[in-house]
Amino acid sequence: MKSIKSKVLFIISIVCIVSVALCSSVSYYFSYKAIMKESTNKVTMASQKYSEIIEGWLLTKTKFIDSMVVDVEYNNKYDINYLKKYFREQAKENKDIICIYAGFNDNKFASSDGWVPSADYNCSERDWYKEVIQKMVYLILHPT
Repeated sequence: MKSIKSKVLFIISIVCIVSVALCSSVSYYFSYKAIMKESTNKVTMASQKYSEIIEGWLLTKTKFIDSMVVDVEYNNKYDINYLKKYFREQAKENKDIICIYAGFNDNKFASSDGWVPSADYNCSERDWYKEVIQKMVYLILHPT
């Protein structure tokens, strides 16, 4: 008799363990999917928020550079010493800007940080200069 009782108990135990394992697996699967979906949505929303903040910041800096370009072109102030001083003043007023610089096709170069290129420096050979000339735009570059 004991052997039948233990066999029944064993079978019921196996059924219970398999049922619990199956329920746990299904529950884990759906929980995982729900958590991943929620996490992905939150990350996407945060990314969009920060991209809008960065885009707004870049737009502000772009308008700032536009105003500088208009000022220099309108007043026809292409003297290198004037540009160095002007760039220095503008960079000092704008804490987000590390350096403002401009290179010209006659190899003149003006920089807000006081950097003076060597005699063999040719800005027209630089990638940034070529891109500006090719696209007729100004560039905002990462610091190197």
